[in-house]
Amino acid sequence: MPRFSLTATVLDTPDPKGLALFYQRLLGWPLATDEPDWVTLRRDGGGAGLSFQREEDHVPPVWPPPSTSRSRPARPWPGSSRRTTSACASTRPATPFCLFV
Repeated sequence: MPRFSLTATVLDTPDPKGLALFYQRLLGWPLATDEPDWVTLRRDGGGAGLSFQREEDHVPPVWPPPSTSRSRPARPWPGSSRRTTSACASTRPATPFCLFV
């Protein structure tokens, strides 16, 4: 069976550096690559990174839909009976960011 390893999750954005700096402050990971169209964060010690790719035609997502609450109970993780609460906000223009506690 073939094996693979995940090296990064890539997010499209019209502003790779701006979004990377937000996640850098959130995660505390250093910049590994810093180019005009591509920025990568990689945590010390290795593992999968987080990359940001310039996409000029990017259409920002709208989530949650305006008709729903920004904080509401969420379904438990599969196999868990514990309920969670989610809170979503727009951290940058039209960039949803959600926390599940």
